[in-house]
Amino acid sequence: MGLTYKQKEVYDFIVSYSAQNGFAPTQQEIKEQFGLKSFGSVQKYLQYLIEAELIEMNWNGRRGITLKNNPEFDGKNAIPSKNL
Repeated sequence: MGLTYKQKEVYDFIVSYSAQNGFAPTQQEIKEQFGLKSFGSVQKYLQYLIEAELIEMNWNGRRGITLKNNPEFDGKNAIPSKNL
């Protein structure tokens, strides 16, 4: 499953943030990073990443994002898109 450019950006942010801090960003931090207007938008991005099997999510946890080890995803299969 390919990701749109924006979905890939969100995934890259989660990976980078996790590597730098030792824990995943909150939904609030993702919302602020990308200037999203609602948590619903953040959750749509997270749902796409779950469906692509790149992350797992504990929706009740403050930092509930867990990266999955996915060597098949090299980031080069992003699909340019202006939509979610």
